[in-house]
Amino acid sequence: MNARRLFGEPLLHFLLLGALLFAGYRIVHGAAPAPAGRIEITAADLARLRLAWQSQWGRAPDAAELKDLVAKEVHDEILYREALAMGLDRDDVIVKRRLAQKVAYLTDDGGQPPTPQQLQSWYRDHAEDYKDAPRISIRQLYFSTDLRGARAEAAAAQALRQLQGAGGDADAGVGDPFAGATRYVEKSRHEIDQAFGRDFAAAVFRLEPQGWRGPIRSGLGWHLVWVDERTTPSLRPYAEVEAQVRDDWLRAEHESLQRQYYARVSRHYEVVVDTAAALPGSPAPAAVTVGSATP
Repeated sequence: MNARRLFGEPLLHFLLLGALLFAGYRIVHGAAPAPAGRIEITAADLARLRLAWQSQWGRAPDAAELKDLVAKEVHDEILYREALAMGLDRDDVIVKRRLAQKVAYLTDDGGQPPTPQQLQSWYRDHAEDYKDAPRISIRQLYFSTDLRGARAEAAAAQALRQLQGAGGDADAGVGDPFAGATRYVEKSRHEIDQAFGRDFAAAVFRLEPQGWRGPIRSGLGWHLVWVDERTTPSLRPYAEVEAQVRDDWLRAEHESLQRQYYARVSRHYEVVVDTAAALPGSPAPAAVTVGSATP
């Protein structure tokens, strides 16, 4: 076959065109990807899959279910490796946070459990955290803004003048009907807040006992208040709060270990803030060096 006839063959044209397309693809997309590597499902992996299944379903998986679990494990591993190869883990805030959390978890061995002496010392040093909340016992007279409108406060002030010097029981026939209670015994600030509002609770807990005071406004209207008793915070016995003390100590220890770990690893990094990227109208952040980039 002569050359002219050879180059006139349609099959040769097809092969040449295919070669050109393949070469063009290689130029644009680079070389063909290398083999993705080997995926091993070990005995430990199988045990983990069985345990996770048993925890969810209360029984061990049968052969078909275990096969499906292995297939899902391989499926996820392949997609995970492909994601890494494509760089999808980079510049992803959620991935960064999740990995940071995992590092924090893995590097926190919890330290040594606290000794009784350490817990007792913590209890003494943080006594304010283990005091009973102050409580108050009050009685109140109500003056409704729904019934009296803008005159409710003046009516409460006039009633206060009438009650001056009278005892706490001299309140018959004073004020308007009230849907709630007129007496509240040994209530916390939170409970008074729930009944009358935050500002009312704050004002009431500042009152001196044994005397009509006011008018004090709530979300319901105006009130005159008599404080029967206000308890001061008292330290709860250690036996009652031992579990809370232990939890607080462990949380503080965990935070301390995390700070120590970060201080140790941050010495290997140098952080420089791009001052040119400051927002308009805000001061440019200075370059910050966390540590030296030493191996």
